[in-house]
Amino acid sequence: ELVAETVKSIDAAVAKGGMYVRTGMKKFDEVAGGLKNGELWLLGGYSGSGKTFLALNIAYHVWFTTNEDVVWITREMTREAMAVMFIARHSASLFPATSVDTRRLLEGTLDDEGKAVLAASIADLKKREAPRKRWHVWEPPRNASMNTIAKQLESRRHRMSPRLVVIDYLAILAPIRDRRDGRGDIDDTLGAAKSFAKDWNDGRGLCLLSPHQINREGQKECEKRKPTPHHIMSD
Repeated sequence: ELVAETVKSIDAAVAKGGMYVRTGMKKFDEVAGGLKNGELWLLGGYSGSGKTFLALNIAYHVWFTTNEDVVWITREMTREAMAVMFIARHSASLFPATSVDTRRLLEGTLDDEGKAVLAASIADLKKREAPRKRWHVWEPPRNASMNTIAKQLESRRHRMSPRLVVIDYLAILAPIRDRRDGRGDIDDTLGAAKSFAKDWNDGRGLCLLSPHQINREGQKECEKRKPTPHHIMSD
């Protein structure tokens, strides 16, 4: 029975283009195969290192190249700011040489060419999303935990079935249980996130991706090690 169910799941995945979701990053996709249902991926990096932008590029690639739903859950920025980044990213696909400058767009200083590219990009987005909305952005309440997000997505399952969910970012969600211990709170959240990715849609799973901020103290410890600086797991 398990073999039969597995074969059925593989057939369904192949019909959708494979068991893995490509990220658009050639080397990563070659090594890891891409992102797979049931997995939680953390994009680790220091503050300001471009974690959110990298996550956006992956989510955009999935949206642009598949017919699958993509859900972006934002705690780091507003839905409006996320929309600006998404439009600017789309303009880079349509007009690689003259894409919208995000900073100028936010400042309201686009020149005539920039305004024309912006208008064309928005029009194309509307056209792509008109048949069936596939790019979803949700800004949860400040006290939302991973369990809150899981319940909200479950309540929307009859309207969409996301292949990729991005949470920006997991570590600042409210703790599931208040342990009064930051590390324990994060471990609980990560555990709940892993279970959600694996159990979604009656065990079919989805890909869950989250930027994850790394404490610079680990880098300082690495640099102290002699004779060659190197990281260990405790970092």
